[in-house]
Amino acid sequence: MASRVMVHRIPSTETLRAFDAAVRLGSFSRAADAVHLTHGAVSRRIAALETDLGMVLFDRLPRGVRATEAGLKLHLLVADILGRLQVGLADLGAGARPVRLSVLPSFASRWLLPRLGAFRAAEPGIEVQLTAEHEFAEVGHGGIDLAIRYGAGPWRGVHSELLFEESLFPIAAPGRVLASAADLGGAILLHDSERASWTAWLTAVGWPVPARHEVFNDYHLVLEAAANGLGIALGRSRLVQPDLAAGRLVRLHPASVPNPRAYYLILPEQPSEAARKVAAWLRDLAAAESEPRKPG
Repeated sequence: MASRVMVHRIPSTETLRAFDAAVRLGSFSRAADAVHLTHGAVSRRIAALETDLGMVLFDRLPRGVRATEAGLKLHLLVADILGRLQVGLADLGAGARPVRLSVLPSFASRWLLPRLGAFRAAEPGIEVQLTAEHEFAEVGHGGIDLAIRYGAGPWRGVHSELLFEESLFPIAAPGRVLASAADLGGAILLHDSERASWTAWLTAVGWPVPARHEVFNDYHLVLEAAANGLGIALGRSRLVQPDLAAGRLVRLHPASVPNPRAYYLILPEQPSEAARKVAAWLRDLAAAESEPRKPG
């Protein structure tokens, strides 16, 4: 008697991408955002996939979903397929499609752009297209090839590697003095959403935390506010050197503290050849400009 062979329909690429995102993100809603579908569309695609395969791929939890053992096994296959497809398509368009690099606006304008010309001179056949955004871009989807994230790391569902660290110290427009805690009287501390950095620096020097703060949604605005005399900011050593060299900002105190956040390079599992060259350049550049991470 001949053995029976079960043949399943090959799922669409959209279904595989939705499944992949749901496993990595642990949520149909977040997966829907990642693949630009509605929550209902993702849920229906997953349900149809489970019906077709005759197995449960996710445990539905009160908050989110979790891949079952069968779902994890399938994900290994799907992730490999999608990665190979992405690399193959990228190679087909080699020399035409730019490498899209997602970065924070402040990092792009104050660190990356001044150095990008050197890469273009060394690799004239590779175009790097910067996407400046505050939200964490999903590398490997939506056309994003690489990303540089600023934070504590690591992040679930992505491959991240430390690019570089930095130190923090107070800066302001020329003319301001910060020799003692008394000089903070009436001063406004400028920062982005991360207020803990100021607390860490003030604790290190033994000074109280002033009550007056002003918050901006981008570090570039923090530095511009400081340069315009609106208060005192914490300088991130990687980003403020041009302003210090030009005299727009001055360092107010010799003490520095390590920044609890750092810069991370985010890569897909199988980057294209062009993306690998950009990543290698970023690693080499970061290593050449490395600085010790220790309190000043």
